[in-house]
Amino acid sequence: MKKSLFLISLAVLIITGCASAPEVFNIEEYGPVSIIEMYTNSQVSIYEDYDDTSGFISKYIEKIRDEEKPLSTMRLGKLAEAKFLDAIEGNKTFLSKEETTNVRAYVKQEKSSIKNHNQARLIEGYKLFNENDSQKVSYILKELNAKTAMWIDFEFNKIIPDQIEKEIRWGDIHALVTMKVQLKDIKGKLLYKKEYQASSTSYTHATSSNMKYEEQVEFAELFPDVIDEVILQFLEDVNLTPRVNQQKEPELPKVNVSSELESQESTELVEAEIQEETASEEISQ
Repeated sequence: MKKSLFLISLAVLIITGCASAPEVFNIEEYGPVSIIEMYTNSQVSIYEDYDDTSGFISKYIEKIRDEEKPLSTMRLGKLAEAKFLDAIEGNKTFLSKEETTNVRAYVKQEKSSIKNHNQARLIEGYKLFNENDSQKVSYILKELNAKTAMWIDFEFNKIIPDQIEKEIRWGDIHALVTMKVQLKDIKGKLLYKKEYQASSTSYTHATSSNMKYEEQVEFAELFPDVIDEVILQFLEDVNLTPRVNQQKEPELPKVNVSSELESQESTELVEAEIQEETASEEISQ
């Protein structure tokens, strides 16, 4: 794996936050805080390239199970959740996931695997709460004796420094993580809203727009350190010191080893089907 310093073109992508967030937000003043919802984007695509389908388009995504995909956003999302919960463990400002998800008002909320906004995916154990669900969230906070509800959105993307007008979709690819945070009080009033973003110094060289299986495995390993960076940015902004983990840190869930060859074959089958359908559409036109 090659190493590279940040390029200027990457630096300009780092988001410092929304104007609605103060420079220092003392989150302890708003505790107890309940993490109501945590979710991710649906695929690891090129940042802000909405035509990119290299992360497998939704029409085919169900053909390969999450545990078989090195670049599954659910796999990365579980890691991000584990790292975030590990960083705040023992801090009395936050209620545990179990406390929140086991109260009656939370259990009664309808299940959903897809969040309406941009087809994002809920991390396991969480449920969907839309903008008009403020009363339901209020009931949950009352049952928990909590003051504040928290939403966390992790997004995982690729950045290609050599990309020009979105024409190039392969080359030296860096990992990008965006963490979006919202805090609302029991009345639904927005208290805090900010975006955190960081990209990897290391990169993987991809030889085509659809990364080969071994390239995906290598590229996925770039994300853990970048996840740590955005979580640290958030903790610093809300005046919290991250817990120093004396034990083993959370690791990226392993790809199902017994399914790797099957996954590679499935990947090639999906790519072949996409190419065949694209060719058919071109002929029909």
